[in-house]
Order: sequence, then C-alpha cells, then structure tokens
Amino acid sequence: GKIQELDLVVAAIIGGEALANTLIDLATDKGLDAEKQRFALRAYSMAFEKTHLKSTKERTERLFAMAENAEFDKFHREETYLTIAQIGGAEEANRVAKALSP
Repeated sequence: GKIQELDLVVAAIIGGEALANTLIDLATDKGLDAEKQRFALRAYSMAFEKTHLKSTKERTERLFAMAENAEFDKFHREETYLTIAQIGGAEEANRVAKALSP
C-alpha cells in the first residue's frame, strides 16, 4: 500500500529482465487500485527507456490485452497504448494506430 511511483521506477532501472515481468504483473493486477497499476506501467516503460531491455511478444500481447480490456479504466488503457507505442516496433505502432482510429 505504500509503494510510490518513484520506488517502482528506481526498481525498474536496476531490476532488469526479471523485474520487467513483475511490473507487468502489477500493472495487470486488478486487485491493485488504478493509480498503482499506472505506476507499475510507467516504471515498466522507464525500464526500457533507461536500460537495454527489449520487449517480448508475450509482454506486448499482455499490454494489448490490458489496453483492449474495458475492465481497466480509460486512463490506464491510454497509458498502456502509449507504452506499447514507446517500446514496440512498426507492427505494434500500426496496431495501436488502428485501435485508436475512429
């Protein structure tokens, strides 16, 4: 309950590959409040920005499942699409663009 966004960001930067999986688990944990889920998602994004991690197809699919799931609030889904666009390649960018077009 006392986890702050900065705690997760710092952990993401030093935690490497194993922590990337944990952050995805936290971001998709419906037992956490939406704010904590977004903290985990931002930290996941920072892990890619600040380290040499590469996204995996499995993690990207988990992100899309989250972004496309109406059970998550609108802000969480938007943040997820931004994360996918940031860490993904051309294939993911096209999928994000299709999902967001009217």
